[in-house]
Amino acid sequence: MNPTKKELFDAVYRDTRYRVFHPKGSFDLEIDMFNEACKLVMEINQAKTAAFITSQNPHSIQHSPQENELVFQQFTKIISLNYHFFPASGIPNHTNWPEEKSLFILSIPFQEVLRIAIEYRQNAFLFVNTDFTPKLIWVEEFTR
Repeated sequence: MNPTKKELFDAVYRDTRYRVFHPKGSFDLEIDMFNEACKLVMEINQAKTAAFITSQNPHSIQHSPQENELVFQQFTKIISLNYHFFPASGIPNHTNWPEEKSLFILSIPFQEVLRIAIEYRQNAFLFVNTDFTPKLIWVEEFTR
């Protein structure tokens, strides 16, 4: 039986820095760790939920920088129609994978970010609610 995406990538995703670029200073989200800066940003923006997601390198298959940039620009335009967000970046702690431009999207419902993750063929995303503790959500667990 083939391994799941979670089995293949969980350690790598947990070893990634999830950096949010806020006008008052950037901050890094860590999976399953309360984050005070995230709490402040969400509270100031009256957000009950937030998600950290990329459109780049679908299914963790590396694409060209040009292709990633084109898809990311389209992704950003679509998200900007309905949500307030901050630019973000997934920064791997290992050197054989590129940094991925991402978005930290405020007040996005779980089902909507799950739909977006499926549409952009992402393995996972971070979801935050009012406990201000980012959770790693594996898309395959909702699509079996």
